[in-house]
Amino acid sequence: QWQGEQPELLETGRFTVTPPWGAPVSGENKLSIVLDPGLVFGDGTHPTTADCLDALETACRDTGAETMLDLGAGTGILSIAGSLLGCRRVVAVEYTFLAARTARRNVIYNELEDRVLTVNGRAEDFAAVDADLLVANIGYRVIKNLITGGMLGIHRTFILSGLLESEADVAVSLCRENGLVIS
Repeated sequence: QWQGEQPELLETGRFTVTPPWGAPVSGENKLSIVLDPGLVFGDGTHPTTADCLDALETACRDTGAETMLDLGAGTGILSIAGSLLGCRRVVAVEYTFLAARTARRNVIYNELEDRVLTVNGRAEDFAAVDADLLVANIGYRVIKNLITGGMLGIHRTFILSGLLESEADVAVSLCRENGLVIS
């Protein structure tokens, strides 16, 4: 449903998301993200993306994360948000070439090239990259592989999203079975 829609101003939590041709919105304690999703998922309007933005705010505030790994980066919105929240080094991994190219363009729009590296590749191949915070707003199969492959335990904090309710219940059980703490 997001494909081909005209991006509009979006406010979620501390974030204001505007298209490149719109005027950035500033305000006290507001963070502005310039984003052109094109045909790629992740414009901030989908509940999983909005929830991840909220969780990112909490995780960055509570843990002081300085490094972040974004698996299934889509447009790069979560990578950009993590950087704006204080992560000095972010790796945004996206399997789909068009999405990786879109994420890179959005990183440039936000002038964060020195902090966010965009990579075209499989999430599982990059899950062991050292980072304080791992964010995966991605499908169940990949999340299951991350959990059962022991790739989440190496990160201090992780945010998992993109699951159906029934899949989320299974993912929580898998996390607990693998010694991961869910809060």
